[in-house]
Amino acid sequence: MRRIKRQRYSARFCLFLTGVILLPAAARGEVDNWAVELSVKAPLVGSEDPLNLAGVLPSTTDGYDPDFDSCNPPPVPVDPNLSFPHPEYGLPFNLCTTDFRAPFDATKEWRLLVETDLYDTEIVIAWDLEIENAIVPEEYKAVLKNDLGRTVANLRQVSEYRYNSGNPPMDRTFFLFVSNDPPPAPAQVLARPGDGKVRLSWSASSATDVATYLYRYEEVTGPEPSGGEVVAAVTEVLIGELENGTAYRFQVASKDRTGLVGSYTEAATATPWFDGDVQADGWIDYLDLWQLAVQWGKVENATGDLTQDGRFDEEDMLAFFSRWHLVP
Repeated sequence: MRRIKRQRYSARFCLFLTGVILLPAAARGEVDNWAVELSVKAPLVGSEDPLNLAGVLPSTTDGYDPDFDSCNPPPVPVDPNLSFPHPEYGLPFNLCTTDFRAPFDATKEWRLLVETDLYDTEIVIAWDLEIENAIVPEEYKAVLKNDLGRTVANLRQVSEYRYNSGNPPMDRTFFLFVSNDPPPAPAQVLARPGDGKVRLSWSASSATDVATYLYRYEEVTGPEPSGGEVVAAVTEVLIGELENGTAYRFQVASKDRTGLVGSYTEAATATPWFDGDVQADGWIDYLDLWQLAVQWGKVENATGDLTQDGRFDEEDMLAFFSRWHLVP
């Protein structure tokens, strides 16, 4: 059957026709408000099926949403034709032109169906990730896969995928995968002990979309860990109310703006102690002095770092002798 070319509208007008309202989004894209515009065309014939939208919105679900998912027969058929098939919706017409889902933190998949009656003709699937007010977040990966699961295009690197319709022509199924990798863990985690406390610090994650850092700590031989959360601008916390003489392990993880948490760092260990009582025997005496002498000039996790400046030096020795023979 020969199909008739459909008029192409702007993305904004298509959203108006379908009743979908995309909120104004920041230049980098919002994780709960974006869309990919997909089209299919046959350049040799001059026909095109534009403005098929896959995306997410705050108030949508992964099922059929009549206010956002357009699953009606096109007023004027066109060849080739692209749609999102959803037989599970149980609708009179189960091929949709807009398919909006609930926001997600890791991976989402859209099934695409390309239909054509054109023999031995080049078919072009094209896409746009930066339509106005609906930019796909920059940290998201987007790929197009065929029905065998093989990636045929990286939507971040190219803007279209071409193939031959076949002789006789065949309908083709593709899958749009949009994914978000967990943010990498911070580096250089340091745990500096003090009197009933530990100062935990770390280097910022290399990811650009980190919203917060999670930290957790526990006794080396103890029960479930405790922890907290700080905004991405903070890379140091002071953890108090710890038991002197007890060894603790500390870890940090990155959390992105979708809520996806990456892996925790390797544990840094530290043992809080009464300032100067390195031996944790209740006295500050020559045994502690000998232990401190071994660490002279040490940087990072120095047991004798009484001044909490990241180095054991003369200032710490002065603080140590001011406590000579004190009993905790």
